[in-house]
Amino acid sequence: MDFKSISKKLFEVIYKKKLRTITIMTIIMVLFIVTVVATDAFGVFSWWQELSVRESRPVYELLEEGYGDKLNLTAIDEDIKITVESILADDIKTVILLEIEDLKQKDLYGTTRDGIEFEGSLEYDADIPEELHGANYSLLTLHSEDPFRRRLLINLQPLTEKESTLFLNIKELESNLVDSDKVVEGNWSFEIPVSVYDVATYDINKELEVEGNILTLETLTIGPTSTLLTYNFQHNQTWEYTLEHFNNVQLFSNGKEYVERFFGGVGSSQSQYANNRKQRTMVIREFDAMYLDKPEEIEVKVGGYGVHVKANAYKSFDIHMDQGFPQEFEYMGSSIIIESINIGEDTTEIIIKESMEDRNYEELEIDFRTEGNAFVYPVQDWQEYYIVDSDGAKVEGNQDNYFYYTMNMKNPTIYTTKSLITLKHSPGRENLPLEVRGPDEIVPSALVIRGYRENRIAEESIKIELE
Repeated sequence: MDFKSISKKLFEVIYKKKLRTITIMTIIMVLFIVTVVATDAFGVFSWWQELSVRESRPVYELLEEGYGDKLNLTAIDEDIKITVESILADDIKTVILLEIEDLKQKDLYGTTRDGIEFEGSLEYDADIPEELHGANYSLLTLHSEDPFRRRLLINLQPLTEKESTLFLNIKELESNLVDSDKVVEGNWSFEIPVSVYDVATYDINKELEVEGNILTLETLTIGPTSTLLTYNFQHNQTWEYTLEHFNNVQLFSNGKEYVERFFGGVGSSQSQYANNRKQRTMVIREFDAMYLDKPEEIEVKVGGYGVHVKANAYKSFDIHMDQGFPQEFEYMGSSIIIESINIGEDTTEIIIKESMEDRNYEELEIDFRTEGNAFVYPVQDWQEYYIVDSDGAKVEGNQDNYFYYTMNMKNPTIYTTKSLITLKHSPGRENLPLEVRGPDEIVPSALVIRGYRENRIAEESIKIELE
């Protein structure tokens, strides 16, 4: 299955499940490989260096302490040597350090999404279809000063057997040099012996109140690969808004902060479930490993929360297709402009502009009514946006600087100023009777704002003894 097929299949799963049990980090693991070229625009190169150290250092420290296995398994084909340096596994995940070296000293290679395969007793989430299992891993390209040697940090699911063999087969590599589309096919195969470490799980069952919103801390799981903090919260704790998430959750012990992992493979995953007919969300956040420190007490800090405001926030604006564009509307004192509408055979593209002046919201929940078409959904793509921190510092965002600023700014917030919204037919529409499915052409008749989202700053903390 190629990458486009994986993406399409994943979307179908997400759409049908409506994100009830598919986790955010699983989506990232399926779709996201981090590969950075040697540029220091917007500080990205420096950020990449820092990220490489931050993500790999805990693994090397544990290997030096005798945990995991230093393997140095090598395979050579097409004058390219691949080395499995080491592996570290527990009941949270499986971590592999890999190195790729061009023996001709001419090129710099990395893996491709379709060119790497894993086989073994890997444990998969029940919601992930079997055809997506091979793509369910995260990969971070680590910074290296060597121009012909690439090092990779790979995170896989945990293994179900304590002692087993993991089979790794790499059959395709691509050049990571700028402006190169070179692909090399070959055979680099490995049989990797794996020993899985046990983890310690502590039941917490404590509540933390943040401006009237209750966060219930459930468990803390400590293993060699990472630390997992699990908590849950109820969405509808007040009539004014829906609570969507808590921000800037930090973990401390003995004065030391354990930094949250971003590319760790578990990351911040979120799933929804019903309890006593009330919708709740369970969140698992991944932090640096506490395994060697053996903590007896922890402190959890929360820096704020995000809400979806619907009360008195709904508004609908008629779109007049016969009057031309742009068409301007006002919402909460701010200007919203439909710049253009392009109607295709079975999709419609809409350009929307939002002003930063007198803006009293962060992100709108935008929808559209259409003529004779009920089975339509919008897909939003940011064209222009700003990243603003809690002190008011503002930078114009783009695909090159997004991760750098959102990971380094204090409580960053995204404000979109130009969006491309594509209206598409819902999956499965073709199976509906002709009189129900509506016309192929999607003609919008109204812009519908179903509310808005915003992040609120509020600091609270709690200390917990581990028993």
